[in-house]
Amino acid sequence: MKNVAELEGLSVQGAQLTKLVLGLGRVFQVLAYRPEGHSPEQNQFALSDKGLPTSEIIALLNAAVMHLALVRSAGTKLAGDEDVRAYDYSLHPIFAPFFVFSYRKKRKLSLPAAKLLGLVEDSKALSERFFRA
Repeated sequence: MKNVAELEGLSVQGAQLTKLVLGLGRVFQVLAYRPEGHSPEQNQFALSDKGLPTSEIIALLNAAVMHLALVRSAGTKLAGDEDVRAYDYSLHPIFAPFFVFSYRKKRKLSLPAAKLLGLVEDSKALSERFFRA
């Protein structure tokens, strides 16, 4: 919990980074706790929107990577010839024990940019509805 709390004082976006880590951590925690109905060990995510993400999302993801809230790696699987190589993201491994999910890179989850921003803006309401949509 100490590592999550320290994110608030790192930058102007510290509160957003804390909410992002708490929201993503809760999503991955629930996915690990209830493995039925989806691929096991989903602990990475990629943006599922076609085209370029908004400047707000780019700024948030860059700040999260810069302050070690997220770890970014080059995307490994392209859907077609027209796809541009994108990034895969995962929570920093130091947060995995707090949320009780595996830190190993396994399978990724496709997240629309709107849901990712929703985790930051209204984390409690979205985390309750995340698995219904």
